[in-house]
Amino acid sequence: MKGVRISPGFWLMAAAVWLIEPDLLAPTFFAAAVHEVGHVAALLAVGGRVEGFTLAALGAQLRLSAGLSYARELPVALAGPVCSLVLAVGAGRTGDFLLAGISLALGLFNLMPIAPLDGGRVVGCLGGIFLSPPAAERMEGAVAAVALGGILALGGICLRQGYGPGLLAMGLWLGWSVLHGEKNP
Repeated sequence: MKGVRISPGFWLMAAAVWLIEPDLLAPTFFAAAVHEVGHVAALLAVGGRVEGFTLAALGAQLRLSAGLSYARELPVALAGPVCSLVLAVGAGRTGDFLLAGISLALGLFNLMPIAPLDGGRVVGCLGGIFLSPPAAERMEGAVAAVALGGILALGGICLRQGYGPGLLAMGLWLGWSVLHGEKNP
C-alpha cells in the first residue's frame, strides 16, 4: 500500500461526533472499520489490491489497483454496506442497539447512489457492465442528480418543519463532493 492520508474533513467529522455525543465515537469508528474491512476483503477476493486510502469525512476512500473490471469491482462496492448491515443485525441480536443503529445508518447511507458513496460506485459499475462508457457516465450522473435533488428537497422540508438542518447540510456536503469530483475509485 502506497499511502494513508487523513483529510481535514475526517478530523472535522470526528470532532463533530465527539461534540454531539462522545459515547458515539468508539461505536462509530468500529462500525466504519467493519465497513471498510468488508471492502478490503472483497477486493482481495477478486484479486485486487489496495494502493492506498484516505480517511475523509464520508469514510475511507480506497484507491484500488488498476485494471479491475466493472464486474469485479461491483462486489467490492457492495461489500462495505453488506458488512454494515450484517454488523447491525449481529449487534441488535446481542442487545447493542447503539452499535446496531450506527451500523445500519452507515450501511444505508452508503447505499445512496451518489458518487462519493458506495451506492454511486454500484451505479457506475452496473452502467459500465451494461452500457457504453459515455452512456454509463451520463446514467451515473443522472441518478446522482435525482438522488441529490431529493435529499436537498427533503432537507429543505425538514428544516422548514423545524426538524433542524442536518439532512440539508448532508445534502449540501454531498453536492459539494460531487461538484469537486470526489469519488471512491
